[in-house]
Amino acid sequence: MKSFKKILMLSLALTFVLVLGACDKNVSGLEEVQDRGELIYGIAEDNEPFNFEDENGDRVGFDIDIAEEVAERLGVDAKHVQAQEKVLSNLLASEYDVVVGSVDVTDESKARVDFTKPYYAEESEYAIAVVKSDQKFLDAIDQALETIVEDGTYAELTQKWFGEDLTAEIR
Repeated sequence: MKSFKKILMLSLALTFVLVLGACDKNVSGLEEVQDRGELIYGIAEDNEPFNFEDENGDRVGFDIDIAEEVAERLGVDAKHVQAQEKVLSNLLASEYDVVVGSVDVTDESKARVDFTKPYYAEESEYAIAVVKSDQKFLDAIDQALETIVEDGTYAELTQKWFGEDLTAEIR
């Protein structure tokens, strides 16, 4: 009887370890965001009109509006986290889900993270940064950005922040 209990306990312990090991291996950032009900996005230092503090102490700007619109299309709330430096390193450390802080798409940054299609392309090309190899999350954000362009929201936002419709610049 003792050996049966040992075998049973060992089997249960092994099953527990295997189940835990399988958990969250294939969970997309999209699923985590939807489960939480909130898209947490990192933003870099002040860069008016993209991201800055207004006279009321609120964080405003084009990047902020883009992040809020993406979150809305994903069916969740948006929350920003101000990163003073190392915004991509903080993304990789899971301090937030994405970076929407005027991140330049460069060869160096592409080696570290994946990027959506650009949401701004004037002097520089800005896109939303996502942890590498999370294609489901990347596709969902790209779809949200496309919807923002198609429904005219992008034109409204660029008119608000830049005084002109910049839709043609990102197509």
